[in-house]
Amino acid sequence: MSKEEKRAPEVRFEGFHDDWKQRKLGESLSILKDGTHGTHKNVENGPHLLSAKNIKNGKIKVTEDDRKISQKEYEQIHKNFQLKSGDILLTIVGSIGEAAVLQDPTGITFQRSVAYLRSSEIDTYFLYTLFIGPDFQKELKNRQVVSAQPGIYLGDISKIIVKIPKGMKEQKQIGKFFKQLNNAIALHQEKITKLQALKKAALQSLLPEKSETEPKVRFANFSSSWKQRKLGEITKSYSGGTPSIRQKEYYNGTIPFIRSAEINSESTELYISENGLNNSSAKIVEIGDILYALYGATSGEVGISKIHGAINQAILAILPKDGYNSQFIMQWLYSQKQQIIHTYLQGGQGNLSSSIVRELQLKLPLKNEQLKVAVFFKNVDRFITLHQIKLQNLQTLKKSFLQKMFI
Repeated sequence: MSKEEKRAPEVRFEGFHDDWKQRKLGESLSILKDGTHGTHKNVENGPHLLSAKNIKNGKIKVTEDDRKISQKEYEQIHKNFQLKSGDILLTIVGSIGEAAVLQDPTGITFQRSVAYLRSSEIDTYFLYTLFIGPDFQKELKNRQVVSAQPGIYLGDISKIIVKIPKGMKEQKQIGKFFKQLNNAIALHQEKITKLQALKKAALQSLLPEKSETEPKVRFANFSSSWKQRKLGEITKSYSGGTPSIRQKEYYNGTIPFIRSAEINSESTELYISENGLNNSSAKIVEIGDILYALYGATSGEVGISKIHGAINQAILAILPKDGYNSQFIMQWLYSQKQQIIHTYLQGGQGNLSSSIVRELQLKLPLKNEQLKVAVFFKNVDRFITLHQIKLQNLQTLKKSFLQKMFI
């Protein structure tokens, strides 16, 4: 049976057996309208006038930099219509298909790039979840008008066919389930953001600034002076090359071929053969080597290799000499990314070179203190990665349930 012929989803809560009903979305809506089309004067203090850019990943993001209009203009916009808690917002101009449930309408209104949807027949969170699902998003894409700025008409939205449970009870259970799943996803996203902020602050405190001779914060029992050295003095380094694409057998092998976007990955998309390695400038790196991206959009990215594999010319392998810690040097390079790009790449464009990297100057403590700092940041990175994995798993789970719990 095709998806179009299905009358019930593959996965359902216990106790529900009725076929779902099919109808045009507009037939189940009590409100379908867009935001203000008027030209409004910006003021310093007043209600916020938001747009599609303020709605992302189910959230309405408001900052003090967003537009504000006078209370008089706000009241004029809402003279005959008031936003309510539980209304669904859907972006319809520019970035199409972002949705959010309005929690508190106080002091905010929207431009015409956002549509307001309200239904007394469909549970709010069921409808919101239906909107972010792949089928509804596909319908929006198929109906969008492509011009200087993509858009979709309200009339076309109202004609989209939706399939919903006949009873409000099943709708509510599905909506509640996805609301809880979304909250779990948001929780892990928040934890990742907080851990990344913690790492940024720790890098500023535990590693010295350019004008400092030692960091602001040190672990107990360390007092020796930090020494400034060129990176090339304390490491050896090399880059690789790319086997000829004309020789197809060079890519039918078992050696992972690491590209710059994969320096922090545990796997690669390409594998080369022994012949590919031996007949090119590709070089082998070991687990634990520092990998530094030199070229293109990934310039300045750095990581510790998680695999034994080969690298091309876009990656510089950096191997510390005795007395110097790989994790410490990697974290220092990570902390300096923006400064290095600002100094050596015009407008963020272009490539770095091995000679530039070797000339970079950093300050280092003795080996034991390097290790202490390195272990601290390794643990922070481990917690960040742990939450990123949990987040990815939850997002995969959500995608699967969206496919199986809707038709």
